[in-house]
Order: sequence, then structure tokens, then C-alpha cells
Amino acid sequence: MGRIEVSNQPIKVATNTTSYIVDGPDYPDKPPVTTQNVKSAVALPWDATLPAGRHLIRGFAWSGQGRIVKVEYALDEGRTWNQANIREPVMPLTWVRWDFGWDAKPGKYTIRVRATDEKGNTQPDTVPWNRLGYLFNAVVPHPVTVT
Repeated sequence: MGRIEVSNQPIKVATNTTSYIVDGPDYPDKPPVTTQNVKSAVALPWDATLPAGRHLIRGFAWSGQGRIVKVEYALDEGRTWNQANIREPVMPLTWVRWDFGWDAKPGKYTIRVRATDEKGNTQPDTVPWNRLGYLFNAVVPHPVTVT
């Protein structure tokens, strides 16, 4: 049998004081992880190889703060961002599907994707390091070779 305790003050237990904390040089107070931030992922194998031609690149985006309202992608090291299509349903606090068409020419590419939620939170290019890796949501360069 368990119990539920209601408090108007933070309750310090192992999960929010040692296990689920952001611990690193930029986090001297070691705050607990209480929500997730905006993030996205490309739905291709890492270092994917694709034949030249037309492709529909797909992925997912999510925010612990609300609904995803924009997903952007870049194929040029992040110099030019283009808007991806967001697919229904789009609901708060759930993964959303996105895609974009790409007429891929032979060469090596890096796909970068970033999402933005309804509160204006956008994935950053970098995030401060923390020992447990919690809340990592930086834009991840996804390598692709087109043959």
C-alpha cells in the first residue's frame, strides 16, 4: 500500500534530488527535471544512404510545454531554414509528425531540424552540458549520403 502526500512546498525525495536533476557547471543549484522541452528527430537511420532523386523526409517533434506550431529544416549547415509540413493531428503534449520533400542530388549532406512550440520555445543550436544528459534538445546534425 502506498500513500499520496499533497504539499504546497517542494517535497525532497531521491527521484527529484539525486536521480532526475540537471547537474553540471551551468546548473549550480542542480534543479529537478519537472517537464520536457521542445525537441525533434529525423526518421532516417544514422548516416543514411539514399539514392539520388525525390524523397519525402519524415520525422517527429514534441514539446512538454504545449502544441508544436512550426518545424524547420536546413540542408546547408543551418544557413537557410525552410518550413516542413506538420501533419495532423496536432495536440498539446504529444508527438507530431512532420515531413518535407527533397530532390536529393549526389553528395554528403547534414539534415538539421528544429521545432517551435506554441509558447515560442525553439530548439537551440547548443545546450549546456549536464552529467546525466537530461533536457538535451539541441539541433542534432543528421548525416545523409546521396548516391
